[in-house]
Amino acid sequence: MTPNQSQSWITTWLVEKFPQSRVLSVSYDTSITENTAKDGSIDLPAVAVSLATFLIEGESVGDTQCPIVLIGHSLGGLVVKEICSHAERLSRTYSESPRVVPIKKFLNSVKGTFFYATPNGGSLQRELAAILSSTEPFLTPKYLESLNEDTGRINEDFAKLRRKYGWKTYGVGEADETVISGVQGTSSVVLVDEGEASLDMDMFSKILGTNHLSICQPQERTSESFRCLVDFVMHIVNDQEDAESEDFLLHCGLPEHGVSLEGRVERVMEQLQLREAHPVLVALVGMGGIGKTTLARAVFIEIHASFEYSSFIYNAREALRLRDLDALIRENLYKGEKKDVRTSSNQSVSVWKTLKGKKVLLVMDDVDAREQISIVLSMIDSNWFGKGTRVIATSRVRNEDVLPDFINYDVRGLTQEESRMLFCSHAENPEVPDELVNKVVAQCGGLPLTLEIVGAYLRRETNVAVWEETINRLQRAESASGSVDDRLWNKLKLCYESLENMEQEMFLDLATIFYDHHDLELLKAAWKRSMKAPEVGLKNLVDRCLIRIVHQATKNDIDCGLILQRERVWMHAQLRDMGQVIAAHSRPRILVSTSLGQEDPALNNLITTNAKGEPMIKGLKVSYVENRRCRELRTNIPASCFYLPDLRYLVLENVDISGFIVKFSSSLALLSLHHCRRVLHSSSMSWHNWPIRDTDLASLANLAALEICTDPKIDRPGSPGSISSSSKSTLPTGFHKLAQLRVLLLRSSAVKELPPKFGCLPRLEYLDLRTRELAALPESFGQLTTLERLCLQCRALQKLPATFGELASLRVLELHSLTVDELPDNFGRLQNLRKLDIYSCQKLFSLPDSIGELTGLESMVLSSCNQLTLPESFGQLQGLKDLEIRYCERLKELPGCFGQLHALHTLKLLHFYELAKLPSSFGQLSSLQDLEMTQCLGLRKLPDSFGELRSLRKFKIVECYDLSALPASFGQLLTLQSLTIHRCQLRTLPESFGRLKSLQTLKLEKLPSLRSLPETFGHLWAMKTLTIHQCENLPCLPVSFGHLRGLQRLEMELQSRTFTKLPDSFGRLPALQTLKILSCHLQALPETFGGLSMLEKMRISLSKGVKALPDIPDSFEQLEALQDLVVEVPPKAVAMDVLSGWLEKLEDMGWICTRGSEEGVYAFAKVSRHTPSVFDFAHYMHKRRGVECVCAAPSKHSGRQSRERAEFGL
Repeated sequence: MTPNQSQSWITTWLVEKFPQSRVLSVSYDTSITENTAKDGSIDLPAVAVSLATFLIEGESVGDTQCPIVLIGHSLGGLVVKEICSHAERLSRTYSESPRVVPIKKFLNSVKGTFFYATPNGGSLQRELAAILSSTEPFLTPKYLESLNEDTGRINEDFAKLRRKYGWKTYGVGEADETVISGVQGTSSVVLVDEGEASLDMDMFSKILGTNHLSICQPQERTSESFRCLVDFVMHIVNDQEDAESEDFLLHCGLPEHGVSLEGRVERVMEQLQLREAHPVLVALVGMGGIGKTTLARAVFIEIHASFEYSSFIYNAREALRLRDLDALIRENLYKGEKKDVRTSSNQSVSVWKTLKGKKVLLVMDDVDAREQISIVLSMIDSNWFGKGTRVIATSRVRNEDVLPDFINYDVRGLTQEESRMLFCSHAENPEVPDELVNKVVAQCGGLPLTLEIVGAYLRRETNVAVWEETINRLQRAESASGSVDDRLWNKLKLCYESLENMEQEMFLDLATIFYDHHDLELLKAAWKRSMKAPEVGLKNLVDRCLIRIVHQATKNDIDCGLILQRERVWMHAQLRDMGQVIAAHSRPRILVSTSLGQEDPALNNLITTNAKGEPMIKGLKVSYVENRRCRELRTNIPASCFYLPDLRYLVLENVDISGFIVKFSSSLALLSLHHCRRVLHSSSMSWHNWPIRDTDLASLANLAALEICTDPKIDRPGSPGSISSSSKSTLPTGFHKLAQLRVLLLRSSAVKELPPKFGCLPRLEYLDLRTRELAALPESFGQLTTLERLCLQCRALQKLPATFGELASLRVLELHSLTVDELPDNFGRLQNLRKLDIYSCQKLFSLPDSIGELTGLESMVLSSCNQLTLPESFGQLQGLKDLEIRYCERLKELPGCFGQLHALHTLKLLHFYELAKLPSSFGQLSSLQDLEMTQCLGLRKLPDSFGELRSLRKFKIVECYDLSALPASFGQLLTLQSLTIHRCQLRTLPESFGRLKSLQTLKLEKLPSLRSLPETFGHLWAMKTLTIHQCENLPCLPVSFGHLRGLQRLEMELQSRTFTKLPDSFGRLPALQTLKILSCHLQALPETFGGLSMLEKMRISLSKGVKALPDIPDSFEQLEALQDLVVEVPPKAVAMDVLSGWLEKLEDMGWICTRGSEEGVYAFAKVSRHTPSVFDFAHYMHKRRGVECVCAAPSKHSGRQSRERAEFGL
């Protein structure tokens, strides 16, 4: 928002950077003048009313719910704030009215506010009136006095709103004085000082060379004031994209069964009665390991997008011991199809208020007590949620007291055929008699987990005696006394007991102290202190299906703005529980305490047993202990009680450890401190009070892994409990004496410097260093000759040391948010470097010429480096296999030598705004197999050499809006298997397109200029899947279309009014199994349609405005394989008699309507000829004709329906 229309750069330059954006520049001086009283004062709320009405009602800002960024200069920033406050007041006024909907959409869609030199503190300078009075007559001293009285309220109200909605803020301040000419002469002054402009801002920048007037009038696109705005908008866009990514627990954290879940998902959805308005609660009940979580996840993925809000609480039984339900829901909340990052990050507003009156889907996994779900039940009873709300719980117990009012769905084991398929996939088709295989499978009881574990145990085993003994062991486990879980664990122990001692120890470590996804590198380092080759043990655990290695960003990674993926361990809950039971009876012992401040029997037991000198404690983990409990410990427990001489692992999480007096053990191999306040965050402490002091270093001589992680939300200057900025924030001087340290993860904003001899750590292999205030690395840094992996996220780091190139063992380097403008000249000496990732280094203008010397480099990511250019030596990276470049705005061209990257396998060019062309040498990328180009906005054509990419298998080109044609050589891509073209200006495809003999998948999406497909299109004989979406000017398919003899799946969303028929050759698609024709204007299906002998599923929907249904040919009756037919007709679009006659014709062909809805969706099933239609369609027709019907009276919770039989007839 700008004070006048002179800031046209906003409407032009921003659109160039963000072509999909909508930019409004509104003027508020007119409305201010109209509402200014005669005495020169102003009614700012009246101004906000005028502009808010214009934005929300006049321009429908927020209606599409895409992210909104509000921009204001000087007083315009206050106007922005008051508009938001006025919208909030309106939302409360119209809370029960439909008028609240667009207002709420506006408030929920605002993601960020950007302020140029706005007085956020409320002390406007009088000089402001003098300098602006010539252009803005209303800016009188009296007006400013009046405005100053309101400014405090404006800023206070806005501060509450930004916390409520989680809005990001960015302030930009002037650096130079502004010359003021007035009656009393000329003076110079900084009108809005840095303190005013930066107050309550998430981010702030002072722009050199700008005064109050010039700060928001950049002269060119490279001006710093415009770049700050672009970076902020990009930050908002990236946050939104990250929020839209799928959740780890839903998609990566569960074992894949390899058996179709489709039928089971459909049966659960039937129980959910998704068409009913009343709330329905369904419990998936079954023994552990039977697949309840997997089934719940599959149902959630299938239906969550149709709910206003949804949340999946994984492992609720364990999670609710540590967290409140509202916090868990908030962290895993989806809004529609996408993650709701606003609610997740805004802890000041109750999540229950967000969900009030909304259609909600809540899945709670592993519930075993009523109190875990009691609050949800009470809200269901009080009608807190909106219509259509659904709750799914998984539980091992079938008990009405635990899950009252739930419909129980018994999750059954796999069938014998499914069980054998799953077992053999892990046993790898054993060469033993089928009789033995069938006996083992039968003893697994259809449990997917048992089948996987036992199958992996018997992998490639050919000794019949081992198979027979396994059958006997399984039989004894099944007949043994104990609970269901005990019998299951006895079966799973078969695999555990076959492990080597080292592997058993690793398994128990993972099941107890490290089960919650610790960084795998940390664990490996600790294991290496006492084990040989732990990597071999890990591989065996994976092969035995006891654990999975997944790639996941930690919560701390996300908090710090990193998108890097770490290797982490995931374990099934049943295996974890089994491991914890085994560990409880093993020696040495591991103790895990998860307390919320109450008396903890485990800790008390530790005190007692340790005082007696028995037994050995190998690992100790304490989480979530409140301050009160710590004070009790400090008072009641002598310090000697916490000397644990055999302790190898110590993990403290969210613990106030000021009460713990720990004498570190010389056996300690791993120390992990996560958000341990009072020690890391005491404002009265000096840095020597860190948990590691110089005096401790001798006793930590064997420490191999150290992790110190603070909370970025707390660890900010001036925040309660933060370290004083005046304190000397460094590690102990003798830190280099930790001679066995292999992994150091130091993630603390307070670290300002490293000790001079930091580089003397002789065995350090992995360093992850993240801090806001570290300005330099010591010169000794290059002496870390064993360092293999380095991650630096240091926003104040301006230069890498000259010794950096001496890191001879470095293999992985990640540089994030540094302020360096260049890399050292000796960078090319990192000869062992295999992976290089550079993120958000905004001032890095070029890679060094020596980059070409990194001949062993295999993977590189360059992201959000706005100044970056590539040197000519870039083409010398002969080992580079994977390259991703994104958001590098100044990169206008790739170097001419780019084609010399002969080993390049995968290339992603994303979000280039000025890349006009690819180099002519591009076709020389002889090994390139996977190419993705997204938002290369200046790209008009591909080079003629493009067809020379002889290895290319996958090509995806998205939102390259100026690309109007593919080169004639495109058909030479003989290895191309997958092609996606999305939002380009292609008018046609080249005639050579039919030569793509290997093409199997083709997606043509949102191509408004596409007017024809070449006749050679039918020559794509290898094509299996074809998608044509929103190509509204495509009038027809080519005559040769029926020659696509390999086509199995076809999905077309046509929309074109001229696309009224399919070619006669359409019925000659011999392999077509699935057909979707959406939003069509088809007048008839071709007479050859009955020739689709393999067609199994068909869905056809008519476009809005269509008055007639497509004619059905007589050959339709010949579709013997077709079992699933769905027709969508827009409500009231087709006359009822026409619809009735059309459906009667289908019925005559052997199809009956099994489901009809108000939305005009009809499902049909193939039955014997002339079977009458009894219920759904007749019921629907009567409703449309105003006939009263009695049916489906739902009970309050259970969803069970008492139906009265009604007679219907047409």
